[in-house]
Amino acid sequence: MPPHVKCPTHKELAVFESFSDYAETLKSAINESNDAMGLTRIDPHAEATFERYS
Repeated sequence: MPPHVKCPTHKELAVFESFSDYAETLKSAINESNDAMGLTRIDPHAEATFERYS
């Protein structure tokens, strides 16, 4: 199953070709939010580490 983002209310929001596409999209969204709030950006060359909470 490809990486995807699901919302309990809106159901499936996005499906990604690969985990690296998912990681890049997430970093971009975080950087956009951080820019708006004046926070530090994530380095575009940083490797992503994700944890799943159940």
